Amino acid sequence: MYQRKLKERKTEPATEDKKSKTVFLLVPAALILILIFFFLIFNFNFNKDEKSDQTITAPNVPVTKETLSKDIDSVLFTFGISKDWIRDASKKDKTPGADALWFSKEVKIPADILNIDLNYELTNYFRSRGMSNRVSEDPKTKNLLFGIYTGNDTARKLTASVKFIYTDSLKRIAADVCLILDSLEYYPLNDVRYILSSAEAYSVFLPLRNDKADYQSAITEAGKDYLTEFTTGSEKDITADFRADMNETSWKAKVKSVPVNFPGVSGIILKSGNASQEFENSVIEEFTKNNLKVFRDTIFTKFKSSENIISSLFENIISNSKSGKKFLAYQVSLSPSDFKEFEKKVYQLKKFGYEFVNFKEMMKRQNVIK
Repeated sequence: MYQRKLKERKTEPATEDKKSKTVFLLVPAALILILIFFFLIFNFNFNKDEKSDQTITAPNVPVTKETLSKDIDSVLFTFGISKDWIRDASKKDKTPGADALWFSKEVKIPADILNIDLNYELTNYFRSRGMSNRVSEDPKTKNLLFGIYTGNDTARKLTASVKFIYTDSLKRIAADVCLILDSLEYYPLNDVRYILSSAEAYSVFLPLRNDKADYQSAITEAGKDYLTEFTTGSEKDITADFRADMNETSWKAKVKSVPVNFPGVSGIILKSGNASQEFENSVIEEFTKNNLKVFRDTIFTKFKSSENIISSLFENIISNSKSGKKFLAYQVSLSPSDFKEFEKKVYQLKKFGYEFVNFKEMMKRQNVIK
């Protein structure tokens, strides 16, 4: 009994020794893992910061007089500013140190160009080239003077200047544009709600089918400008909304129901079928009696879908405006992805001087409706 206890006592230190050795081995291993973890975190943050610095650091390419002058002109051209409105003002500039400047420009601009937009675009360009600028505004004329500087903050050097002079007589080649979206009812309702929540100005065709009541509600609740479309036809046109063989009381009652069911409608688009001119005139007259404005479907261009519909649409808008058209209306079907692309790119045209409005506003500007 005594010998057994003695043996057990002899073995206890050995067990403690093993535990001590195990703990001794685990501690350095844990420290190593912790050090590796902090090293990886530090290295990740360092690389991340390094990449961020590379993003905001201007390219290490020297800016020449010619490059700076051409780049400024390129920015101005995106605002629809004509080359003829830009001139060299070096000889005219009598400010101290003007002789040492690379150049001094004088730019005439139309009254509808906002100085905040010019300031934003040019300032971003100067920063991208490692330069800075100082802007002063004449409180009376609102004309702007851009002083362009090179060098660091402690040793900035005035390198060039650009003066913007607002001129009422100048007009950019642009137009008022109205997009009327159709076929919204063929896309998921959630996607349609996203389109309707957009701050962009446009109009939509209201679906009139009874099974599309949820789309009608979404459009009216969003407060979007909307139109309704009806067709006239002969007795053979079974899909026409108003047929010549219909009972007069019936089709007149249908007309009267429109302002009741759709009180906010901006206008009625009437598509001509095979109905006689006399019958069409009767339908138009009845709509007019009910305080509804009727427009032929020829009032807008039906723009067909294509693979690059937004680019094609913008090209068409620019082409038509260059030909002298000041009011452009398009019936167009845009998918949710097409509409998102439109939102991203429409600023390009707005900056150029194009203004997007809804159908009601377009008609007001043309003095068609009050």
